[in-house]
Amino acid sequence: MRLDRRVRVGLRHLAQTARSLPPDAVRFPRLAWFNVKRALRIPTRSDRQFLVEEFGRRLAQGQIGSQCHVTIAGRHDGAGSQALARMSAICVARKYDFTYVHTPFLLMQHNEGPPDEWAATWERMLNLGHGEVSAAQCRLPRVEIDDFMADRRWWSTPCLLCVGHMSRIVDRMPDAYLDVIPQLRKKYYLDASPRPRSNVVEICAHLRRGGDVSTENPETAYRYVANDAMAKAISATQSVLKELGLTSRVRLFSQGDEKDFASLRDHGFELCLNTPAIPTFGAFVEADIFIMTKSSFSYAAALLNGGVKLYDRFARAPLSHWIVRESDGSFDREQLRARCEQACARLS
Repeated sequence: MRLDRRVRVGLRHLAQTARSLPPDAVRFPRLAWFNVKRALRIPTRSDRQFLVEEFGRRLAQGQIGSQCHVTIAGRHDGAGSQALARMSAICVARKYDFTYVHTPFLLMQHNEGPPDEWAATWERMLNLGHGEVSAAQCRLPRVEIDDFMADRRWWSTPCLLCVGHMSRIVDRMPDAYLDVIPQLRKKYYLDASPRPRSNVVEICAHLRRGGDVSTENPETAYRYVANDAMAKAISATQSVLKELGLTSRVRLFSQGDEKDFASLRDHGFELCLNTPAIPTFGAFVEADIFIMTKSSFSYAAALLNGGVKLYDRFARAPLSHWIVRESDGSFDREQLRARCEQACARLS
């Protein structure tokens, strides 16, 4: 393994170990080190995720005033990550009664067309800026999270705080999303309507593969979900539905060659490989049962999905009504049965 990759993997393991420690065991030394770096004019960009968490703590303690505005800016990663970043900011803004300011999608990874058109397509589909103040309209001074947290005068001064995401704040209280999900769904369906329901239960499952996630890449291997684990989750889901007298259709979305999914194909699951991102995302949102994977793309779609979600543990915390899968694909079947019975009752 190349040295630079070993260093990145080692730092990730170190960060994961740090997160398992009591919060204050890391927090106070990290704050002190941040202040030292500011005094010595050492760049503090690497502290920004920690500073967002600290911003959340100060919000919860009532130390930051409602005159604060916040926007998500400076991101160039995938559509799912950028969407979830904005959703998390909308969530935190609503909870603490300050103003979310929308910066449109500008650049993204994994473009499926000209970069500006690809970003604009996601912007139109999600409509996260609908009904919000736009960054172009906001005349407040723009302040990066480093400067904001280093100077308490900004905490009570009208300004536009620029951050990369607020997901780690919501991870401490994921059910805060429940208050904004109706608004997020209304934005998503602004120019469309949910698909008509049928007697066939639509199951969509998501696996990440190819250059995105592989066991050979130590930087992404922790996101890898084995075929057998996914097959176990899908088969158990079908079994519960069969016990309830319901017919199901299974579509599994991933990347790669069909030969790599032979065991899943042999179960009779419909393979949707290398499909475009936007119809894939739409299928996840519309699924009656969505079997998620370890990704922001899955998570953002799950927030918009009005059906049953089977969550796979990763960095983002699940909402309380999501069904948590174990690493082998198993889950609480009775919980799924109850969720399906509730869904049937709402439709009857």
